[in-house]
Amino acid sequence: METLDAYILRKLGALPQTEDGSAPTAKCLHCGFTHELFAIVKTPDGLWMCGHCYQDSLRVPVAVTLSWDDVRGVRSSLLSRSDWTQLGDIPQSTKDAWTTIRTALRDITINYPTPEAAMTELRRIEQTYFTITGASE
Repeated sequence: METLDAYILRKLGALPQTEDGSAPTAKCLHCGFTHELFAIVKTPDGLWMCGHCYQDSLRVPVAVTLSWDDVRGVRSSLLSRSDWTQLGDIPQSTKDAWTTIRTALRDITINYPTPEAAMTELRRIEQTYFTITGASE
């Protein structure tokens, strides 16, 4: 099964780069959430959706082995995406709120016993704090 980033690489020869250096994202046509490109797959019927929705649509349990490196990669991406919260012109109340979130991200590898548990928390943090609600696309 081809991922969206592999498809773009095949078609364009390179992945698009974002101005801030973060990973490019795409919207899942099933759940509506925006995910990093590596998480979007093309289904056999030609639809683009996140791997989670695709696995749910198959209703087949899939064993995925995660490593701490996988966790660190996602954590680094989320930290990079929240760097703006610590800039000088950001209100102190916003900085304080995000400092708590960023501390939780930094401590994820010591606060959770397995990569799977840590990744579940990272997904929760991403959906809670990194997803814009009420925006129309």
